[in-house]
Amino acid sequence: MFKQAYVSFLIIIFCLASISCQKITPPSGTIGPLKKEAIKTRDSIPAEYGNLVSVTSNSHYSNWAQLWFVKPDKTIVIVQVNFVDGHISEGAFVIPRP
Repeated sequence: MFKQAYVSFLIIIFCLASISCQKITPPSGTIGPLKKEAIKTRDSIPAEYGNLVSVTSNSHYSNWAQLWFVKPDKTIVIVQVNFVDGHISEGAFVIPRP
């Protein structure tokens, strides 16, 4: 009796699990490398990049820091700065937020 109830319970759980599954749709938009935008001047960061929200570093590139900015339209801009040599990279990564 218990074995029959257990098997029935497992069949019901399996049916419910298979009904609730949905196919995952691929992300919309283009997939590929981030857009890199040239920085107008190499001695300053344009105010149009918005507010600075974070600074990160990478142990493999210990002289470099990434400055993360957010524009008013929520676009994220990443600028790399070499704080040992004191210069800014020639391009900024732009991550749009639709």
